[in-house]
Amino acid sequence: METRLISAQQYKRNFVIHLVERAFMFFGENQFLFSQEIVIGLFKSLGALPSLIGIAFGATKLSYLIQILTAKGVEAKPRKKMFLLRIGLAYRAPFLIMGLALWLFAASRPQAALVAAIAGFWASWVIYSVMNPPLMDLYGDTIVAKSRFFSYKVIVGAVVGTVVALLVKWLFKSYGFPTKYIVLLLIAFGLSMVSWLLFTRVLDNPEKTVPDRCASSIGGYLVSAAQLIKRDRTLAVFLGGRITNEMCYAFLFLVTLEYLHRFQLTDAALGNVMFFRFIPAIAVAYLAGRFSERFGPRKSLVVGAAALVLMFIMAAVIGSATLYLLVFLLMTVHLSIWSACEPDAMLEISPADSRVAYTTIIMFIPNTIGALTAPLGGMLAERFGYGFLFALATAIAAVSLGCYALVSFMKAPGVAAAKPGRCDHSLIRHAYRV
Repeated sequence: METRLISAQQYKRNFVIHLVERAFMFFGENQFLFSQEIVIGLFKSLGALPSLIGIAFGATKLSYLIQILTAKGVEAKPRKKMFLLRIGLAYRAPFLIMGLALWLFAASRPQAALVAAIAGFWASWVIYSVMNPPLMDLYGDTIVAKSRFFSYKVIVGAVVGTVVALLVKWLFKSYGFPTKYIVLLLIAFGLSMVSWLLFTRVLDNPEKTVPDRCASSIGGYLVSAAQLIKRDRTLAVFLGGRITNEMCYAFLFLVTLEYLHRFQLTDAALGNVMFFRFIPAIAVAYLAGRFSERFGPRKSLVVGAAALVLMFIMAAVIGSATLYLLVFLLMTVHLSIWSACEPDAMLEISPADSRVAYTTIIMFIPNTIGALTAPLGGMLAERFGYGFLFALATAIAAVSLGCYALVSFMKAPGVAAAKPGRCDHSLIRHAYRV
């Protein structure tokens, strides 16, 4: 293992920089990547059918095919920060491109604008999928209080999301289509560039030793990565939970579509939904982080999976637009717990020298299956109705709950690897106490 040169004060500095950088980046990500309401409203305004929207979301999951093909080259890089800075510029460019496409084509050629919007949305996901494994590795090297960081990260996202929701509500009342979306995209691009500048200030560790599997061909690397699943039962069960969880995520956009369809609402109602979702996320993320620090992040995922099961049940039976907001509340509970605890759980079950490989496996397989589920969900909803689809999603979510419950009691190599080494981590933990 390499000698760590980052001091306790520098770890604390990284902690703060990562959080502030995420705050600026979340403005765009919350609207156009991770929160589906705005994207669905944009696609719907450009004339997309539910099946096409499902295909668009499913295609983003196929971006993880590129992740698995680039994993060898990414893991072979001893310094991840410079790679992330270079690819980070490309990650932010689609916000600007989508805004320009709407300005040029939304009124005269809406189909061209729709193609550009879907392409930009997909391009962002492709680059995000390539970035995520080295970013998780960088978090593992430059942050010690990981449970607290990931929970605070969700809190920051919720605060930014609340601001975005208020802005969306005002814009959607004050401006028509496509001006409201163009303004949001341009603001997202500007703030995302501020986050890129902040990321340059992160202090990285010395170069890491490159694993032997990176010296093989791409085929040999993939075989070596696949053998990790066979050898590590904890990883295999965790994958089962992630796969079924990702299948449920492929149905989440239908929860929003059904809300608009069942109660005959316009996309102006999405501002209220976003506001209702992001406010509770702050408290949920904080409590999830505290719970994870005491009981471990894997047990927190069990609570989140239970909320997902209940969410789909309520989505199928609620007949009031006001009460349906409880569905979005449960969605918030699940997504907040998952966002705060799943990355920490992923690092916990990953040996320190194999983080990129583990992260790639955990993201690629579930998201590839999710890519097939998303368009299928849209077609099933059109043919059999949302009640049937939500019943199916409930059953799948129950399987995910069972897997996470089982994995919470299994071994976790990353726990031992996280113990203090040559750096006095107790000083760092003391610095983060609140």
